[in-house]
Amino acid sequence: MRSLALTADETPADGIRRVALAALDDAVTRLERSDATEKDLHEARKRIKEMRAIARLAADGKPLRMSLRDAARLLASSRDADAMIESFDKLRERFAKEWGTRRFAKIRRALVNRKGAASGDRLSAASSLRFLRSSVAALDFGGANFDRLGDGLIKTYRIARSDLRRAAASRSPERFHEWRKRVKDHWYQTQLIEDASPAILAGHAEALHDLSRLLGDHHDLAVLRESVNGCASARLLRAFDAYIAMRMFELEDDTEKLGRRVLAEKPRAWLRRIRAYWDVWRSGDPRRRKDPKRSDARRSPAAVTSGA
Repeated sequence: MRSLALTADETPADGIRRVALAALDDAVTRLERSDATEKDLHEARKRIKEMRAIARLAADGKPLRMSLRDAARLLASSRDADAMIESFDKLRERFAKEWGTRRFAKIRRALVNRKGAASGDRLSAASSLRFLRSSVAALDFGGANFDRLGDGLIKTYRIARSDLRRAAASRSPERFHEWRKRVKDHWYQTQLIEDASPAILAGHAEALHDLSRLLGDHHDLAVLRESVNGCASARLLRAFDAYIAMRMFELEDDTEKLGRRVLAEKPRAWLRRIRAYWDVWRSGDPRRRKDPKRSDARRSPAAVTSGA
């Protein structure tokens, strides 16, 4: 995994801008390759999501976020076709005993055929990103202190907690998808500050990544549910939909449990803790390098988020 971490010798504004520009340049390079692969397209989409999360930290970032969203949509059809096949295969693995090897094969063949017809406009996406480079460079991330960065971090954290409550209450795919987007934003933003206390924040970031993957599986199943309409008999689709519903229910339970641990702290308390890590890190205090009582960078999400 590429590092998004800021360094101790740069201001927050300079560091965030450096990371954002590196993400943009990596996306453009991958998209402009004559031999670009599906992995290149997938990585380019990830870079765009990183930039959108970073733009949320800027006072003037909304127009850029909208432009980045439009660029990502140029790549969506190819990636979405891959995601539907992956989602089908995960579902088959989860219910292997009930399915056997051939059940619902007709549905998978239809998904594979659709993938062959899908194409992403990678060169147009690359051109759009090149055009946005000056906008990324001009983003207002504040000055040399933590205040603007902290305002952006707590805003994303607070929305992620609020979206968790909404998703748990409604159990609607739309709410879970909105929650997923804010979890991903919080994950990317946490990686920016990870070096302020690696033993603690690396564990928090890892738990957010796990949560994001589960929410991604849930979203892919919701899209798969819509995508298979008309590709097989009504009877076969009803049977297939029952398995989708069972797995989505499982994922809703799993994501809610993990989310309540990862996002357990109240926003102001969480930000005070992050600010304390940041201040010690930037002060050059040697105690920070030893990180006493926090030596395991892969602690459980419950321990990480509780500050235990």
